[in-house]
Amino acid sequence: MSFVACVAAILLFQYLVSARQDDVALNHVARREDLHLQRKVQHLGTGAMIYVALKFIDRWTGASVLLLFALLFYGLHKVRGCSNTVNAAYIKWFSSILRQHEVSRSALPGAYYFLLGSGFSLAVFSLRAARLAILHLSVGDPAAAFFGTLYGRHKLVTLFGKLGGNKSLEGSVGCFCVTAISTFAALMVEQDFYFDMTGKEDVAAVAGTVSLAAGLGAAAAELLDLGGWDDNLTLPLLSGMFLQSTVGHLL
Repeated sequence: MSFVACVAAILLFQYLVSARQDDVALNHVARREDLHLQRKVQHLGTGAMIYVALKFIDRWTGASVLLLFALLFYGLHKVRGCSNTVNAAYIKWFSSILRQHEVSRSALPGAYYFLLGSGFSLAVFSLRAARLAILHLSVGDPAAAFFGTLYGRHKLVTLFGKLGGNKSLEGSVGCFCVTAISTFAALMVEQDFYFDMTGKEDVAAVAGTVSLAAGLGAAAAELLDLGGWDDNLTLPLLSGMFLQSTVGHLL
């Protein structure tokens, strides 16, 4: 019942965050380089709700639900390409959180890759590592975009070449800090879920170690542009892989 309530809350949140206040705003569609706060709120809120919902179900159920919704998004994208009526309705409802390339149907929406990355993380990693990877996607990607857009001056392409893409050092530092802090908070609040330790006095030290690793892994995953793949897909998978291979024994 708790899981059903979480799914209902997520769907309601999508409706509320994408609601338009007036028709004038419909004419403005954000570009990749825009700050686009409404999209950041949608990204953060959706990820946080998925993170909470995963406390009430096993990872296979969670993976199945997320991948099913990803498949539905893919089907909707194909229908949009065939039906102007469906496409017009889609844009009317969600234009406030869409970017230009998503409106023009030249690429799948970020939500598709968000669901795909989260679902695959649950299928591949332990539930503990997967939940943290989804948390990192939820907070790390918006943080990198926020700090990178407002303060980004040092482009990582000079250090990493094509792997650095259009990312900035400031965005990566922001991703590291926000991810590490949110991970530490999650571990301390949900100690009984993440740790099997009997000595509670050691939890803070272990949580600190895991959080630093989480920050490094998420920042590295976010800054690398792997063949143009969407961050929503690569960040949780790379972050989860790094977590499980380095500090997985602590979880």
